[in-house]
Amino acid sequence: MFKIESLIGEINNIVDKKKSESTKKSKAIDALASILVKIEPQLIREAKTKNLHFSYAEPVTKMTRGIEANAHVDEYGAIATDGSMIPINDDFYFPYFVINTGFAYIRYGSNHYFNADSTPKIYYEESDIYETFQKVKQLIKGESLTAKMLLSESIELERIIGKYNDLEIPMLAMFDGTLIQWEIKEKETNFRKEFIRQFEHVFSYASSIGIPVAGYISGTRSRDVLGTIRVYTDMFGIQYDEQINSLVFDRDIFRKLLKPGERSVLYKSKEPVLQYYSQPIYFFFLNTGSEVVRIEVPEFVATDILKLETTHAIILNQAEKGPQYPVVLREAHEQAVIHDAEKHALEDIFVELLLKNKVDFKENAKLFSKRSRQF
Repeated sequence: MFKIESLIGEINNIVDKKKSESTKKSKAIDALASILVKIEPQLIREAKTKNLHFSYAEPVTKMTRGIEANAHVDEYGAIATDGSMIPINDDFYFPYFVINTGFAYIRYGSNHYFNADSTPKIYYEESDIYETFQKVKQLIKGESLTAKMLLSESIELERIIGKYNDLEIPMLAMFDGTLIQWEIKEKETNFRKEFIRQFEHVFSYASSIGIPVAGYISGTRSRDVLGTIRVYTDMFGIQYDEQINSLVFDRDIFRKLLKPGERSVLYKSKEPVLQYYSQPIYFFFLNTGSEVVRIEVPEFVATDILKLETTHAIILNQAEKGPQYPVVLREAHEQAVIHDAEKHALEDIFVELLLKNKVDFKENAKLFSKRSRQF
């Protein structure tokens, strides 16, 4: 039996510690924000940044104030994809995984329209479920499986853009999450190149028809801008308290600097994996009113002020309609999600058909025990 009362004393100690950390964090945010607004982009571009043990980004312009949304978007279209998966169950009778890719399209205005759906795919062939890493053959799991799901989302997003593009109204295509594929950073070079080539094909397609693409990151834990501040303080010998500043995220600084509805200046990501991309990835922070989110965009959006303004305005409008979270992303997620009951149902179908077709397989006692407890 879980005796929660025995933890009360330790819980009080944790709360006291967090209260102390909160005070230190607040002071650190004030100090970091005051430094950020002093940074000249040229200084960061010219800084010696080889062999850094932390991430950083190049500001495109100086962060002097928040930028308001200038575009007007009462009538527009929003597209999004999201993915969910059933990972390989080591206790099942044979390995397989499922990726379910959902999409949503919403057209606002005089010709309001909504459509959403999902496409599930099951992977069971040996070429699908195994990968070779450092010459060792192993079942595909973790980041490798996540990468496959993200690639599926990208391919689906391109398809939906092609189906619903409407050049008569502003449009935006959105990923739920980052455009920077950290999941593959440990993979072999050829794998990285081929994966990125496929993943970012949607950028070139969207660019060719004039539709901006963005990645929406809620609850972002990025510290790229903190890294930029660190580069600056190192250049000028300004004290940087690494222990206290480790409590701070980029979003905390921009919550201090941005009013609701405002975005930050653009930053150019310097993540090493981007060397495999055909164009740089930029990002900005946006105060939606409920939180500060990180928005990532490809270069073709970052360098086109109209596309950038459209992206800002549509995302802000979507978050307001949410409320708090963009409607189109929420709808795409609802299509993609796979519930536990559905995962168990799929296993049940497999077991039933295996038995019906007299396929010889040995019952896994551990799995049988788990399945028995469901009923």
